[in-house]
Amino acid sequence: MNFRKFQPWARDALVKALGAREVLSGVTRCISEQRALILQLVRTATTNRVTVVQYPVAGISEAYERLQQDDMLETDFVAYFIVASAEAIAQAEVDGTPYMRTLRPEGQSTRQAEILRAPYRVQTGGDRG
Repeated sequence: MNFRKFQPWARDALVKALGAREVLSGVTRCISEQRALILQLVRTATTNRVTVVQYPVAGISEAYERLQQDDMLETDFVAYFIVASAEAIAQAEVDGTPYMRTLRPEGQSTRQAEILRAPYRVQTGGDRG
């Protein structure tokens, strides 16, 4: 599995977003519910302002499936990351699901959550499997 590279603006936007109360609340909920959370960062072309959209999912595999859907395309102005609880990472390891760590939310230990890179969107000519 290949993982997406960072857009030049995405890492700074991600770090800033993780300091926002709304995003931190989603991360905290992800940890407490032992789930995963897709973070979609959308940057406007004119002002470079970044909006964060959160998509809660059951785990890393489910996040990957969601990212394969047609409305989850990555462009120069859209980037994706996955916040995964320690339990979601442990389940991915049991299932043999690959993942790539990016960074840890500030103030969180590795026992609580990690931020993962999103995989490349798989282009299979309409077949998802």
